[in-house]
Amino acid sequence: AVVSTQSTGVDRLFVIDRMRLRMMNINTPSITPSLLFVFALLCCLFTAPNAQQAPSHFTVTFATTKGNLTLNVTREWSPFGVDRFYDLLQSGYFNDNAFFRVIDKPHPFVAQFGINGEPSVSKKWENADIPNDPVVQSNLRGFVSFAAEESQNGTTCCRTTQLFINYGNNSFLDPMGFSPFAYVTEGMEYADQFFAGYGEEPDQQKIYTIGNNYLKKNFPKLDYLLTAVINSEN
Repeated sequence: AVVSTQSTGVDRLFVIDRMRLRMMNINTPSITPSLLFVFALLCCLFTAPNAQQAPSHFTVTFATTKGNLTLNVTREWSPFGVDRFYDLLQSGYFNDNAFFRVIDKPHPFVAQFGINGEPSVSKKWENADIPNDPVVQSNLRGFVSFAAEESQNGTTCCRTTQLFINYGNNSFLDPMGFSPFAYVTEGMEYADQFFAGYGEEPDQQKIYTIGNNYLKKNFPKLDYLLTAVINSEN
């Protein structure tokens, strides 16, 4: 079903999967359809594995197939989000993650990632939702936020592991509750080079159930986050 909200200029296309997840597309006159919202029938009912408080500030190096990115992470921007990011980094969750959804046309939008290439690993975090954070920073170019599910009132909830790097000014996401927690200080030119030719084609549910075998067979040109390493903490 398609639900049109003309007053906001946002069209929402809801697609119900056979399994737990639903996907939500967002379309504005200036932005290509997105899948930043990931719906679920159950929301925010589970606790995170090995939850711990992250440092106030730390930097991370993303080694990707195009080059290295440096992220500056600030906990006060999005405390629950940063704590989850820190846990995922320490567990090696982001190693060999595909940038499975890269949207740069008709206008720069996002590079989305955060599904581990091994289904047994991603499954451990599938229901490990974290609470909402306030939106302190804006979703501008270079800022990094969690993708999310949508609550009944149309705002974000139930973030788990998926992230996106903003390619452009996506401040229209701010009132929806997407809370940036990090900023790419170096290497954004490499992020701009991530392969975007597949658009929305990769099926997220198949990534969860089949992993990188599905992606490498069907979408061989995708770029990958090879390793994510914490450099400094304070």
